[in-house]
Amino acid sequence: MRVSQLTQEINYQKWSEIIEECRNSGMKVTEWCKEKKLSLRQYYYWQSKICKKVSENLPALKEKNALIDIPTFTEVKIPTINESREIALTVSIKDTTVQIHNYADESTVATALRIIKSL
Repeated sequence: MRVSQLTQEINYQKWSEIIEECRNSGMKVTEWCKEKKLSLRQYYYWQSKICKKVSENLPALKEKNALIDIPTFTEVKIPTINESREIALTVSIKDTTVQIHNYADESTVATALRIIKSL
């Protein structure tokens, strides 16, 4: 094995450990990178290199006509919802009370009203 190949293998090992540490941290990638003083660009570069190396070693990809999706990773930000616990509506029928909070979506409200109507 040449020195350049050995260096490359060492880098892949180091990068894999960094990616695994981040994923196991329970933190968002942006938070983890900021804490470790690592740029997001560098993190995602290493991640793409690791994914490419793994995909090159998959036996199915070595077959000439194999068609599979190669996994890629990206951080998905879930929008926050104003989840105040204020009750927007309270309906009481007989001994049943239903409270609908102000952040309930339309389908939840429609389902609740359908159930109430059947009582």
